[in-house]
Amino acid sequence: MRIWYKFTAAPHNIVNKDGKNPTKNDNDEFIRHATLMGGYNAEQNYDSRESFFERYLIQEGYGRTLFYDKFLRENLTSNMHILSIASGRAANELALIQDGFDVTCSDLKTPDCMTETRSLFGDIDYQEINVLNPPKKIGYDAVISLSLIYNFNDDDLKCFFSNISDTLHVNGILLLDYVAAPDNIWSFLLDNVYLPVEACAYAVFRTIKDRRLHTVTRTFHGYRRSNTEIEAAAANAGLELRAYAEGCYLVEFHRGYLLPKILGSSICKSVLSFIGRRMPYVRMGAFVRTRHFQPA
Repeated sequence: MRIWYKFTAAPHNIVNKDGKNPTKNDNDEFIRHATLMGGYNAEQNYDSRESFFERYLIQEGYGRTLFYDKFLRENLTSNMHILSIASGRAANELALIQDGFDVTCSDLKTPDCMTETRSLFGDIDYQEINVLNPPKKIGYDAVISLSLIYNFNDDDLKCFFSNISDTLHVNGILLLDYVAAPDNIWSFLLDNVYLPVEACAYAVFRTIKDRRLHTVTRTFHGYRRSNTEIEAAAANAGLELRAYAEGCYLVEFHRGYLLPKILGSSICKSVLSFIGRRMPYVRMGAFVRTRHFQPA
C-alpha cells in the first residue's frame, strides 16, 4: 500500500503554510469524495434519461463508467437483491434499475441531485449507509462498490470487507472496483517523480507568465494498492475472487498539464498505451462469499 498524493500549481496566496488547500474538508468524507467526483448537483443533463446517461454514463471518466457497466451486467442477474455502496450520483446503478435490476443505492448522505433523479427515474431506494459501521440489513445477493476503497487505510479496508461479508448471504457476490492503477513502479514514477516535477515546472512558468508567485500544493488523494493486497484482504473476510477484468489503460495519463495534450499524437499515444498496460485505471473483481465469516 502507498499513500497517493496529487500535485497542483496554484497562486501562492491560496496555499496555507503546510502547502495544502485550506478549503479541503478532511472531516467530511462525503463532501471530500463528492468534490473529487465533480460534485453531485443537478444543474445539467437532467432534462431526460437519454441526456443523463449520455453525460454521466457514456461520456464520464474516459470510458470508466462504461467498463463498470459491462462488468456489472456480466456478473449480475435481474432476480438478485443488490446493494450499491457509495453510489454518489448512481449513474451505473440507474442504468441497471432502468433495465429491471433490483438495486438499492446508498451513500454517507443523500446527494443533492436526488430530487431531480427521482423526478426522472421514479422512486429510487436511496439510503444513508456508512459501510464501516455494522450492516443495517443482511442477506443481499450482491453488493456493488465503485470508486470507493482508495479512501480506506488498512484498518478501514479490513472493516469494509468484514461488513460486506456480513451483508451478503453465503454465495453472495461483491463486485468491487479496486480503484485506479495498482501500486507498482510505474504508478510510483508517475505519482512521485513525473507529476511533481511537471507541477513545479508549470508553477515556474505561471509565475513568469502571470508575474505572480505560484507554488505547488500536495493534497492527500487516497491509497494505492496492488491486486495481491486487495485480494488477500478480501480472502481474510471469506470473499474469494471468481472473476477479474481490467482496462482503461490511458486514463492515468489524463492527469497533469502536458500528458493530456500529447495524447493527441498517435506516436505518444502508442508509447503511453504500452506503459498504460502496466497501469490499468479500472480493475474489477467479482468476489464470492464462500463461508460464514467470523471476525478475529
